Amino acid sequence: MTAVEIGTETATAVERPIGAAAETAADPVSQPTVVTRQAARERRERKHQQRRVVRRVFRPLVGSGWNTPRRLIVFAAGVVAAFLMLGGAWSSVVDPRIQANRELRDRTVPLVATAEWLTSSVSEADSALTAAFLSGTAGREELQRYLDAIDRSASLASEAARLAGNDTELRSAVAEINEQIGRFSGLGRAATARQAAGDPKSIDALGEASSYLRRRLSPSVNAFVKAARQRLALDRSDALSAGGLVPVASVVVVLILLAVSAYVARVSRRILNPGLVAAGLIVVATTVGAMFTFSAQERDLNRARDQGTEPSERLSAAGTAADDVQYARNTSAIAGSLPDESTGVLSKVIDREILPNDELLVRRGESRMGGLLGTALDGLDGSETRAVASETVRRWSRYVVLVSATSRLADTDQFTERVRSNAVQETVAFAGFTVTADSLLDLHAARAQTETSSALDRLESYRQFMVAAPLIAMVLGLWGLQRRIGEYR
Repeated sequence: MTAVEIGTETATAVERPIGAAAETAADPVSQPTVVTRQAARERRERKHQQRRVVRRVFRPLVGSGWNTPRRLIVFAAGVVAAFLMLGGAWSSVVDPRIQANRELRDRTVPLVATAEWLTSSVSEADSALTAAFLSGTAGREELQRYLDAIDRSASLASEAARLAGNDTELRSAVAEINEQIGRFSGLGRAATARQAAGDPKSIDALGEASSYLRRRLSPSVNAFVKAARQRLALDRSDALSAGGLVPVASVVVVLILLAVSAYVARVSRRILNPGLVAAGLIVVATTVGAMFTFSAQERDLNRARDQGTEPSERLSAAGTAADDVQYARNTSAIAGSLPDESTGVLSKVIDREILPNDELLVRRGESRMGGLLGTALDGLDGSETRAVASETVRRWSRYVVLVSATSRLADTDQFTERVRSNAVQETVAFAGFTVTADSLLDLHAARAQTETSSALDRLESYRQFMVAAPLIAMVLGLWGLQRRIGEYR
């Protein structure tokens, strides 16, 4: 070996790595391991940096650590949020009920009563017009009664439009009724004017007026009454909207209070926290009060229905049957004969549906009977109401006696003469029945109004307590937690 070769080998030996460095340099697979460790260190550093940011943001709340006072502060914030949620839940149930109940008292119940009075007033106008016409110059009193009934009908229609509020369907129906009342009034005035002028065709004009009322005005009024009752049913349903959210929200808040109380009892080694216990009792008491209030409100509205609106509806049905009788009389008087339709109406209404039961009521003084009028008077409450009901039956019976005596005449000429000669007497008797029936409607409407007002008063009184109860309970809960927090200062 030459010296040059020896020198080169020596230099190569000096440059060759030794130990762990030699192994790393010889193993290329170990290079990625170094990179992986470096990446892991960077990830750990980023996580620590994120934690430091979170600590800086929430340092005012947790201070230097998540200790017991800080937890109690967070629980106090949760209690505040829970009671705010509870107050909102209670209001979302009670406020719509109050609004719907107020709508019932101020608009819907008076609207139904006004619609029923309108039906009676229109019928009276038709009856009085026929009596005034058949009485000739002697029928000035009946003519004035006809004019008064027309004015009253127009006034009731205006009141119905006001009570309809923003209900476009009802307002449209009332506008149509107003127009038809004007048309009927014009036809009636034209008929009486032609009679006063000696026009032999004036009886045809009277028939046109009566036919217009029967074909156009009366159906419109009946449809309006039906629509008003449908609105009454909807508003009553809204006034009794589901109150299930009240106990659900209360149970959630009570569970939150129990959880906080359990934690406070564990850290303070005291079983009960007076503030939290008092807050929970207030929630329970308010919830029980809500259930009792809702139950009492429903009872009041049921009484308004059972002793007010439903008897009024049944009485209106009986009044409609009575109107059919009187219209049949008017038709017979105008036509000078007894058409089959009139015969059927008289037989159906007088002989089978109303007369026997009414005579039984008058004779025995009972309040329970069948038939249309009997159903309307069944189960009435109050001495004044029963007295008016009895008078209504007596007046109807007197009217029936007059009508029945004429309807049994077989000779057409005798019938026509008797009907026309008795027209005023029968109309006065029918008007007497209508007056007492309207008085009974007034009593029913007043009863419905009273019970609806009672239900509204209950809700409004409860709402005042409902607003204060969550606030008081929240203050008591915070006071109870503050006592525990103060022990760490």
